Amino acid sequence: MRGACHQTSGTYIQFDAYSEVIRIPRDFAASDAPMIVLTDDIIETRRFPVLKAKDIAGLVPGLVRLRSWKQPDVAAGLELLAAKLRSEFFSLCPKPGVLSVTFQVGASLMGEKAFIDELVEKEIDVIDAATSVIDAWGEALRQNEVTFHGTGDDGAAPLGHLLAYLAGRNDDCSEQLRVYCLLRNGEHERFSRDVLLKGYLDRLGLNRPDLWRLAVLYALLFGGDGSMIVQDGEPVSDWVHAGVLQSARTELDPGEFAGVVQEELTLLISQPDVWSSPGFVDGYALDNSSRWRASFS
Repeated sequence: MRGACHQTSGTYIQFDAYSEVIRIPRDFAASDAPMIVLTDDIIETRRFPVLKAKDIAGLVPGLVRLRSWKQPDVAAGLELLAAKLRSEFFSLCPKPGVLSVTFQVGASLMGEKAFIDELVEKEIDVIDAATSVIDAWGEALRQNEVTFHGTGDDGAAPLGHLLAYLAGRNDDCSEQLRVYCLLRNGEHERFSRDVLLKGYLDRLGLNRPDLWRLAVLYALLFGGDGSMIVQDGEPVSDWVHAGVLQSARTELDPGEFAGVVQEELTLLISQPDVWSSPGFVDGYALDNSSRWRASFS
């Protein structure tokens, strides 16, 4: 029997099986509860005597089974997810850029956010495995020329909470943040920019070349995403509200700063069409990004 996942949420998983749509509450999805399917016309019910909920749950695409909450088992589960992203990308994405992942530990099934909340509460260190998953996500998106956008109630996109876990614990994940932000649909996903990227820069400060590049990218993303900050009825330069210009005046000479800006601007403009930034298309970001030249001195 084969199943295709349609939807998952904090309370249930739903997919096709036996030519019917089956919805299983998460609390029962790994249990011995018998399966009863209600047909579309709701005239009859069909019970599968030998089929239990736990038999169906294993067919859900993106199901990541963990032996336990022990660190090696969690790391192994995440590495398996990374491998699936590289080899079974479209089976994990019922819609382009919409990732379906469900974690199972014992009889408990949970979505990404609930899983990350448990990782944090249990203080489990799986930084290397989390990095592998984020890297695999970026590689799969590039290989298949797919972008993504925010889907969660908090605006987070697929693997956004895993990236938050990583960015809060790993001082050397600027490249993972960069790739994630470049490949998203910035018109419809701001969580990675406003929460993750900003939080990472605030936590570490601008004391390394890679962090300066990331800070410049952060400022450029506002224009690229088509965002504009307005104060007293007037637009505020992205370089000002992002805090990059003030820091650059005291830390970098004009030529050095210009080189970093040009490098990041070139990178953004060179993105293939599927990941191109709408703000750069209409010229707003190009105009706005040049304002630092008159304000730097």
